[in-house]
Amino acid sequence: MNLKKTIDENILIEELVEEFPQLVKPLMEMGIVCLLCGEPAWGTLKDQAEAKNIFDMKPVLDKLNAILQDT
Repeated sequence: MNLKKTIDENILIEELVEEFPQLVKPLMEMGIVCLLCGEPAWGTLKDQAEAKNIFDMKPVLDKLNAILQDT
């Protein structure tokens, strides 16, 4: 049985970064959060994506969950 975790658009950014640090770089590459430049990253993944004018969450979630499945 596969018990690997997946994320959805409602995950809190703080939880995502804490539980899945391997996703920080892909998030930054997508322009969703910039933890290294000191930009505050609060709220949900969807909140942060929409703040960056990304409204179609499917490609974002597909990419992030594919990374999780490979780890």
